[in-house]
Amino acid sequence: MKIKTHLWDGLILFLVAAFLVLPLALTFFYSVFTEWMDILPTGFTLNFYAGIFSDGAFINSLLRSIVISIVPVVICTIAILLVLYVITLYVPKLEKYIEILCNIPYAIQGVILAAGIISLYSGKPGFLSCWWVLTASLFCPMYSVV
Repeated sequence: MKIKTHLWDGLILFLVAAFLVLPLALTFFYSVFTEWMDILPTGFTLNFYAGIFSDGAFINSLLRSIVISIVPVVICTIAILLVLYVITLYVPKLEKYIEILCNIPYAIQGVILAAGIISLYSGKPGFLSCWWVLTASLFCPMYSVV
Protein backbone atom coordinates (compact mmCIF):
# COMPACT_ATOMS: atom_id res chain seq x y z
CA MET A 1 0.00 0.00 0.00
CA LYS A 2 1.44 3.31 -1.06
CA ILE A 3 1.00 6.26 1.27
CA LYS A 4 0.25 9.56 -0.41
CA THR A 5 2.19 12.51 0.86
CA HIS A 6 1.30 16.05 0.03
CA LEU A 7 3.42 19.14 -0.10
CA TRP A 8 1.20 20.74 2.54
CA ASP A 9 2.03 18.02 5.08
CA GLY A 10 5.73 18.78 4.96
CA LEU A 11 5.13 22.52 4.97
CA ILE A 12 2.86 22.37 8.02
CA LEU A 13 5.33 20.14 9.83
CA PHE A 14 8.16 22.55 9.04
CA LEU A 15 6.14 25.56 10.24
CA VAL A 16 5.19 23.88 13.51
CA ALA A 17 8.79 22.78 14.09
CA ALA A 18 10.06 26.29 13.34
CA PHE A 19 7.43 27.77 15.68
CA LEU A 20 8.60 25.49 18.50
CA VAL A 21 12.37 25.45 17.93
CA LEU A 22 13.08 28.99 16.71
CA PRO A 23 12.36 30.79 20.02
CA LEU A 24 14.57 28.34 21.91
CA ALA A 25 17.40 28.67 19.43
CA LEU A 26 17.23 32.46 19.38
CA THR A 27 17.09 32.65 23.17
CA PHE A 28 20.24 30.53 23.38
CA PHE A 29 21.89 32.60 20.64
CA TYR A 30 21.04 35.80 22.50
CA SER A 31 22.40 34.42 25.79
CA VAL A 32 25.91 33.70 24.52
CA PHE A 33 26.67 37.23 23.31
CA THR A 34 27.22 40.40 25.31
CA GLU A 35 26.33 43.17 22.86
CA TRP A 36 23.70 43.58 20.16
CA MET A 37 24.54 46.93 18.60
CA ASP A 38 24.12 45.94 14.95
CA ILE A 39 22.43 43.12 13.12
CA LEU A 40 25.14 40.68 14.18
CA PRO A 41 26.09 40.38 17.85
CA THR A 42 29.56 40.81 19.31
CA GLY A 43 31.32 39.53 22.40
CA PHE A 44 30.83 35.77 22.45
CA THR A 45 31.01 34.43 26.02
CA LEU A 46 29.94 31.44 28.05
CA ASN A 47 30.47 33.26 31.37
CA PHE A 48 26.72 33.52 31.96
CA TYR A 49 26.34 29.74 31.80
CA ALA A 50 29.45 29.18 33.92
CA GLY A 51 28.03 31.54 36.53
CA ILE A 52 24.61 29.96 36.71
CA PHE A 53 25.90 26.37 36.79
CA SER A 54 28.33 27.24 39.59
CA ASP A 55 25.49 28.63 41.74
CA GLY A 56 24.42 26.09 44.36
CA ALA A 57 20.85 27.42 44.55
CA PHE A 58 20.36 26.91 40.82
CA ILE A 59 21.71 23.35 40.97
CA ASN A 60 19.38 22.57 43.89
CA SER A 61 16.37 24.00 42.09
CA LEU A 62 17.28 22.11 38.91
CA LEU A 63 17.57 18.83 40.80
CA ARG A 64 14.28 19.46 42.61
CA SER A 65 12.56 20.15 39.32
CA ILE A 66 13.91 16.96 37.82
CA VAL A 67 12.86 14.84 40.81
CA ILE A 68 9.44 16.46 41.10
CA SER A 69 8.71 15.91 37.42
CA ILE A 70 10.32 12.54 36.66
CA VAL A 71 9.51 10.47 39.75
CA PRO A 72 5.70 10.85 39.47
CA VAL A 73 5.77 10.06 35.77
CA VAL A 74 7.72 6.85 36.34
CA ILE A 75 5.50 5.75 39.23
CA CYS A 76 2.32 6.62 37.31
CA THR A 77 3.48 4.69 34.27
CA ILE A 78 4.31 1.56 36.27
CA ALA A 79 1.06 1.71 38.27
CA ILE A 80 -1.09 2.31 35.20
CA LEU A 81 0.52 -0.57 33.33
CA LEU A 82 -0.15 -2.91 36.24
CA VAL A 83 -3.77 -1.75 36.64
CA LEU A 84 -4.50 -2.06 32.93
CA TYR A 85 -2.94 -5.52 32.81
CA VAL A 86 -5.12 -6.79 35.68
CA ILE A 87 -8.27 -5.16 34.28
CA THR A 88 -7.64 -6.54 30.79
CA LEU A 89 -7.26 -10.08 32.13
CA TYR A 90 -9.94 -10.22 34.81
CA VAL A 91 -12.56 -7.50 34.10
CA PRO A 92 -12.49 -6.67 30.38
CA LYS A 93 -15.86 -4.85 30.52
CA LEU A 94 -14.33 -2.06 32.61
CA GLU A 95 -11.27 -1.62 30.42
CA LYS A 96 -12.33 1.53 28.57
CA TYR A 97 -13.50 3.25 31.80
CA ILE A 98 -10.27 2.39 33.58
CA GLU A 99 -8.24 3.74 30.66
CA ILE A 100 -10.06 7.06 30.93
CA LEU A 101 -9.54 7.23 34.70
CA CYS A 102 -5.89 6.23 34.41
CA ASN A 103 -5.23 9.11 32.01
CA ILE A 104 -6.50 11.70 34.50
CA PRO A 105 -3.13 12.01 36.34
CA TYR A 106 -1.43 12.87 33.07
CA ALA A 107 -4.06 15.49 32.30
CA ILE A 108 -3.85 17.27 35.65
CA GLN A 109 -0.17 16.66 36.34
CA GLY A 110 0.96 19.94 34.81
CA VAL A 111 -1.45 22.00 36.89
CA ILE A 112 -0.46 20.30 40.13
CA LEU A 113 3.24 20.56 39.37
CA ALA A 114 3.02 24.24 38.43
CA ALA A 115 1.19 25.18 41.63
CA GLY A 116 3.45 23.01 43.75
CA ILE A 117 6.70 24.22 42.24
CA ILE A 118 5.69 27.85 42.68
CA SER A 119 4.87 27.15 46.32
CA LEU A 120 8.03 25.07 46.80
CA TYR A 121 10.42 27.67 45.38
CA SER A 122 8.74 30.65 47.03
CA GLY A 123 10.31 29.54 50.31
CA LYS A 124 7.08 29.91 52.25
CA PRO A 125 5.88 26.82 54.09
CA GLY A 126 2.60 25.57 52.81
CA PHE A 127 0.61 22.47 52.01
CA LEU A 128 1.89 22.17 48.44
CA SER A 129 5.51 22.96 49.30
CA CYS A 130 6.28 19.39 50.40
CA TRP A 131 7.64 17.26 47.57
CA TRP A 132 5.92 14.14 48.87
CA VAL A 133 2.54 15.88 48.82
CA LEU A 134 3.12 16.77 45.17
CA THR A 135 4.03 13.20 44.34
CA ALA A 136 1.11 11.72 46.29
CA SER A 137 -1.43 14.14 44.83
CA LEU A 138 -0.79 12.82 41.34
CA PHE A 139 -1.98 9.35 42.30
CA CYS A 140 -5.28 10.23 44.04
CA PRO A 141 -7.48 9.83 40.93
CA MET A 142 -5.76 6.62 39.91
CA TYR A 143 -5.88 4.91 43.31
CA SER A 144 -9.52 5.77 43.79
CA VAL A 145 -10.17 3.45 40.83
CA VAL A 146 -8.21 0.50 42.12
